[in-house]
Amino acid sequence: MQTVPSLADRLPRFTAALDRHEARVEELARQVARIEDEDTAEDFGCAFSAVRQGPESADAIERLEARIGMRLPEPLKALYGSLGAFSLLPENRMRHVDLLAIDRLLSWAESPDVDDAWPSLMGALCTFGSRQEFGGLKPASQEALTEHYVVFGWAHHRYEDRTLLAFDRDGAFHNVVYEHDAGEEDWVARYKPLCQKALSGIDLDEMLAAHVAKATQRMEEQFNEGEFLG
Repeated sequence: MQTVPSLADRLPRFTAALDRHEARVEELARQVARIEDEDTAEDFGCAFSAVRQGPESADAIERLEARIGMRLPEPLKALYGSLGAFSLLPENRMRHVDLLAIDRLLSWAESPDVDDAWPSLMGALCTFGSRQEFGGLKPASQEALTEHYVVFGWAHHRYEDRTLLAFDRDGAFHNVVYEHDAGEEDWVARYKPLCQKALSGIDLDEMLAAHVAKATQRMEEQFNEGEFLG
């Protein structure tokens, strides 16, 4: 009988980074208990621990694929099917990481404030920004960002600035930065390589491991600054 690879086998850097983060949460929470009290330590753990949504069903994955008109890349499908969606630093308004649950990803489209092209990359950009912001992108470029890229989560930075987690039809993954104060020329320069399919992308393991490590670093910085809550 063929053994199904575990998530640690499929995404070893991500799972190791997540384990390190959660071990560090526990270690810092013990220090918070000594500095403050047990209640503050418990609040610290809630603010910085990973929130796991649980595995997604095969039906949910099929519904997402039907919505976007393409297959999920196998590493993302494996992640959805084993760990599921997760959030890091969920109580931290400015510095959280979200891999969205499928129901949440699809339900966003029901909001009147969400662009009709959601959850394509173009739809996500126009949800956090607006169609007018991206007027410098030619129709063919906007179509490429709509037809070839899908957003499944983000790393939030400040206000509306965030790095969108996206994949393309070829199964490659991309970090796509959206900055609220950038201008039309910035958008054209930044997204043109994506529109022209000139970026090879990165793998999911590398992408998520880096975002988890940054969340851990942010947590440690906040602890060192004496800010024990998110």
